[in-house]
Amino acid sequence: MADSYGNTRNCFPLLAAYLADYPEQVLVNIAPYNASPVTMAARDNTGAPERYPNRTYTVVVRELHTLQEEFGGEESPEDTLKYHSVATKRGLSAVREPFWKHLPHVQPHIMVTPDVLHNAHGFFRHHMVPWILELVGKEEFDARIRAMPRMIGLRAYPNGISRLKQWTGRDAREIQRYILHLC
Repeated sequence: MADSYGNTRNCFPLLAAYLADYPEQVLVNIAPYNASPVTMAARDNTGAPERYPNRTYTVVVRELHTLQEEFGGEESPEDTLKYHSVATKRGLSAVREPFWKHLPHVQPHIMVTPDVLHNAHGFFRHHMVPWILELVGKEEFDARIRAMPRMIGLRAYPNGISRLKQWTGRDAREIQRYILHLC
């Protein structure tokens, strides 16, 4: 790579962060779907009080190596299904080799970073709103939302929000604004 003076320099890029939503995080970290992308916790253990080992480079590569030794590199549709089920039991997805295997200093449990849309807005939607609805009460909160004066640039919710089943990113942003006004 050329520097600002035109000299050629050797560069060795490191993978320090990988911004991804949840499905891509589990894919990149060779985790089964609905499992933790940063620890070896399985689907049913993600909220457990005990600490599971981190999904480090050493752990993932060791588990992949053990799994591939067990299967001996055979590939057929039957073996693929069996490979997938055994991999899931070991806390892995069916990916046979991660793209980051030969990159220096990669730590899968550290490199994935949460994206704001799915983590911050998701936290608000799934934790803060139910907590507020429980504190204030659904009817009272919906009454306060309905009583808010109409403002340019702020979406109106004439029926309140307690019955909303699905939110868009815009809904999350607007409802966060409403809650800030109401507090």
